[in-house]
Amino acid sequence: MNYVFRIGILVGLLFAATAASAQRIGTALPPFSGAVTRITTRRPNTVPASFRGPVALLKEELRPDFDIYTKDSVGFDHGRTSPVVVVGYNNLRSDVHPWAVEAGYKYVDTSDGHSDLYLLSAWLTAWSRSSSDGSGSDSLTLEADGAEVNSQRRLDTYGIFEVSRTAAKLDVFAGVSTVRGSGDRNSAFTFAVSPTLPLSPKYSINGLYAFENKIDGEDYAEISVARTFEKPEIQIAFVAAKHGTYAIRFQKTLKHVFRRPM
Repeated sequence: MNYVFRIGILVGLLFAATAASAQRIGTALPPFSGAVTRITTRRPNTVPASFRGPVALLKEELRPDFDIYTKDSVGFDHGRTSPVVVVGYNNLRSDVHPWAVEAGYKYVDTSDGHSDLYLLSAWLTAWSRSSSDGSGSDSLTLEADGAEVNSQRRLDTYGIFEVSRTAAKLDVFAGVSTVRGSGDRNSAFTFAVSPTLPLSPKYSINGLYAFENKIDGEDYAEISVARTFEKPEIQIAFVAAKHGTYAIRFQKTLKHVFRRPM
């Protein structure tokens, strides 16, 4: 029955991700771009504990002081290719309130040439709790993602409420998006949901649906399948998004800095 349920979710997400629309996504990033492109940063282990062996659980006890990581992708939009390079710092000194900052660059390939898009993102886990038996957890993360392309600037500020249980995880995004350009300023409420389902200890599937808002002018949907590798420590996700666009996302920890023994 569990497999039937998972297949049903997969089919539903695929349908949403490939839904037809008369509009095309512009050269900017999709809604909630910072959180969406993060594969494992906010939660280093996307696979629930019940799917991991004793060795993996033992490694969790050696919690790093902070991580330096890279989060990159290559997008494919009907013959045009746009790579993204992001470097981040994830501070884990506080078990209750970890935070991170990221900076990146996207080469936006267009029919008229290309544009340079610069990214800056920061997030903080403001609240979290775990069940006594380790079967689930809840958290609230506050995040801000900024992007600048040509003369246009965009700022997304939102909260992410995450509910994680043994076999699934659900992220709910809610916030405000603001775009400035040529002296104009527009703001809109933005809302999205993103379920994640582990298929095995190394594979997981993730979906995202962002509801229509007046900034983006339409809704947005994508689905991705991720594969985790322990050596080298990297995760790769294959993404299919609305309007027939695709992407390959990579995330790799470049450096673990562990706490010194007391």
